[in-house]
Amino acid sequence: YASIYNYPYLTDMLIYYNAIINATTEDGTTPLMAAAWAGNAEIADMLIQNGADIDCSDEKGFTALHLAAQNGDTLMAGLLLKKGAKTSQANIYNYDALNIAIRNGHSDMTRYLLKNKSVTGKSAEGTLDPFLIARKYSRKVIVDILRDEGLEERVKFSIDQATLSAGMKFKLTDIYFGSAICFSEPLHKIRIILGIDFKPGYIRVLVKDNDVSFTQYLDKKYVPYAGFGKEFIISENYYNGTLGIVTDLNVGYMISETYLGTYIKPENRIVIMPSIKLNYNIGLFNLFAGYEYMNSEYYKPGAHWIKTGISVNIFFDKARAPLKNIGWY
Repeated sequence: YASIYNYPYLTDMLIYYNAIINATTEDGTTPLMAAAWAGNAEIADMLIQNGADIDCSDEKGFTALHLAAQNGDTLMAGLLLKKGAKTSQANIYNYDALNIAIRNGHSDMTRYLLKNKSVTGKSAEGTLDPFLIARKYSRKVIVDILRDEGLEERVKFSIDQATLSAGMKFKLTDIYFGSAICFSEPLHKIRIILGIDFKPGYIRVLVKDNDVSFTQYLDKKYVPYAGFGKEFIISENYYNGTLGIVTDLNVGYMISETYLGTYIKPENRIVIMPSIKLNYNIGLFNLFAGYEYMNSEYYKPGAHWIKTGISVNIFFDKARAPLKNIGWY
């Protein structure tokens, strides 16, 4: 507690009275890790001078240097490297300090660690490829940094994620339910979409016969569709979630059933379905809401729909990994 809340006098007093310098919490966090996590360089230096184990790791393999990299704290990283911290040490997810910095998008920390790798050694065997991490987390700037540093780019374009969604779109007098599967390329956030929308039952619609005459029918339709899209990240936070704008352009084939109680069947036709929505992601789950344009032959209220739903992400590999969180801080 003294280390993480930045109490140097209390830390010094506890050390003076022989407090255990490498004491651990239940998850293996040491005072040095706590100081690194909170960015308390003065206390970290004090702990190191009094024998703190620089490369000690918690139960998931995180070290103090990993936490400095997680925060993009080059001052803390410089202190630890000066005292002999290993950049090659990896956690149980096969992330070393460089990979953690890349995962969180810290460009300056990435450059700093790349500069020091030539001094402190190469990555341990089994550590994930830095280009792979940069692509998984859409770190375009860091991909360029890695290229400029001359690292071998073995990982190219890939689709590594499927998203299963369920939702609905509605307007004043009409409603569709739907489901879709979306395949994503992580670096550029390009999406390929396959889905179907359907009316849950027969819905009352008005068909315009002429300028003064309208007929009411009970209508049911299905709209299988396919298309592509792109996501633009607005804000990203590991603990609070990620907010993005998703734009899609889908082409659907509207399949009509015979109006209930009649022999009249509208023609099947192709429809263009552009949409824009806000997407909130936390962990594997997403909530989305937005606008879609889909024209119909019916009278009012037009082609404008509100679209909302939920989705779950399925990843094809285990390259993505969680960060360390000290919940009692």
